[in-house]
Amino acid sequence: MSKSYRTKAIAKKDNPLVPCPERLAVPTLPNYEYSISLHQDGKAYLQNLSVSTDGLQFENGKMFFNGELEPISTVELQDMRTNEGIEEIDIPLLTMYYSIILASFQERIKQGCDFRIATDMITRIYAPDLIKCFGTLSEGSGVNEEKISAIMRKTRAFHTIVGIHHITRNGKPDKSFFPLMNFEGYDSKTNTISFFSPYLSYIVKEIYSASIRCDKKGNPRIKRNGQPMLFPSNSYLIKPSIVSERNKAAVENVFIIVQLIEQAGDKGIPHIKAKTLIERNEALMLRLKTDTHPNRLLSRVFKKTWQLLREQTLLLEVYEYIELPDPNDIEQIPTFGNLDHVFNFRHNGKKKNVRT
Repeated sequence: MSKSYRTKAIAKKDNPLVPCPERLAVPTLPNYEYSISLHQDGKAYLQNLSVSTDGLQFENGKMFFNGELEPISTVELQDMRTNEGIEEIDIPLLTMYYSIILASFQERIKQGCDFRIATDMITRIYAPDLIKCFGTLSEGSGVNEEKISAIMRKTRAFHTIVGIHHITRNGKPDKSFFPLMNFEGYDSKTNTISFFSPYLSYIVKEIYSASIRCDKKGNPRIKRNGQPMLFPSNSYLIKPSIVSERNKAAVENVFIIVQLIEQAGDKGIPHIKAKTLIERNEALMLRLKTDTHPNRLLSRVFKKTWQLLREQTLLLEVYEYIELPDPNDIEQIPTFGNLDHVFNFRHNGKKKNVRT
């Protein structure tokens, strides 16, 4: 194929492209920290189904079987829940997609777009940019079918997942359901990947709305530029290249720990039990139940976790004197005999004049 058809300039001609982020965005707003997680807690989370969402219908946050008039009940949804295939669900890749949608949303907000419609569009990404974020595209190498197929395969694995958001409907607790991902395709002429995530687009707006600071009367506090004042709602301390790491359980541990540290701020010492960390990492917990050598698995995952905290995050650059577990310290590697071990992440607060 001629290279003239594969330049970013050609790709930009028809529709705008969304750049890949310099850092991943990880939700930290209370009640929304599990928005991109299979751990079912808080107001929003993911659920894996035994059927593809392609065979379901969604309307106004309700989910229906094709041709049925009655929405799927909570009991029916629970019956559809499955752990099968969870290990194939690439949460780091999904976090990348969330970060891309969020960056696009924030840019449109700056341009004066109403936040309620700022994500209602298909996202187009220049394929080499996306693959480069994974650290798998070196200088001089191209985007081949194998790399594109890998992204398509991983993205299509999201077709068995729904996003769930707890809401109040008619004064009663209820749930809204959204398909996680619609893969729109790969255009070889423009070398672009297109996707639309009803759930991530919805959750970006919900997190933004929930993070608006209000006065005692419930009115938004407005800055001089006319934009509302916001509570911190996402962390930006993780490098996008972490998505290419093969040990996905360790990567999810990193997400959980960074969320923990960022949420704690300067109040006390961020800490978490090994047992709690494992329980929040659904894929790891499932693997431990079936692995014939669980202690060996724990060793691999946690050694890699402590390594990635140093190499793939900005914690050491941003937090003053932060203490991170040593990958070579056997006392920092949990076993089934010491799951009550507590990991501490002491620090002296964020360094001044450091961009986060």
